[in-house]
Amino acid sequence: MTDVIAGARSNFIKIAPITRTLKARADEGGPLRYRLVHTGWG
Repeated sequence: MTDVIAGARSNFIKIAPITRTLKARADEGGPLRYRLVHTGWG
């Protein structure tokens, strides 16, 4: 499992393309799984 870590709103905007790609891969039956972790900072 891959952790994608973000704290502030600006970080969520920056990681959006990454999470979209990971979700698309998972929807295709690929082996990638991820977990979005919000640190509470920002």
